[in-house]
Amino acid sequence: MSSARGLSPNAERAARHRGARRRRRERTSVEMIRAGVTAGVVGGVPMAAWSMFMMHLSGRGWWTPLNLIAHTFWRSAPLDGTFSLLASVLGTAVHVVVAAVFGIAIAVVAGRRPNSRSMVIATGLLFASLVWSVMQFGVWRTLDRQAAADFTPWVMASGHFVFGIGAAAIASILVTDDGAGSGGRQDIESRVRARSA
Repeated sequence: MSSARGLSPNAERAARHRGARRRRRERTSVEMIRAGVTAGVVGGVPMAAWSMFMMHLSGRGWWTPLNLIAHTFWRSAPLDGTFSLLASVLGTAVHVVVAAVFGIAIAVVAGRRPNSRSMVIATGLLFASLVWSVMQFGVWRTLDRQAAADFTPWVMASGHFVFGIGAAAIASILVTDDGAGSGGRQDIESRVRARSA
């Protein structure tokens, strides 16, 4: 059967895929960076809040996560829950920058999988798991063994999961084209119409 445009269902699907690929290429790197920074910051805020709350509940103190991050670059930062304005500002700045960088990475992945928001979110969760293990047990231990060892692993892991889901969800909204290709609602509806005709 042919569609209203006179194309077979396969030709129509191929045309939609070509259109989606063209739109994907047309996205500028500035748009991708903007989406990634937004996704990273939006994912990083609940990650920081979660980490601060969990460290507080475990008796370590609200400010411990920011102090430990700050200690990596400023060795005079406290290693406990003591409030320090400079450590809070430095810890927050480092956290936001790193979250933005990882948000950009997630947005790039979202741009390569524009038809599947759920796959982008699943990939973000997997990516966050990888980042957590590499950061806590590799990079951070190399830069500041004491701060890395003082950050409770399950708090940091679960915080990264919160980040991965949040950042990927925002990136998938800002970058993906749900419905523009296979698997989207429009594609399913067009297949149902083609079969019934």
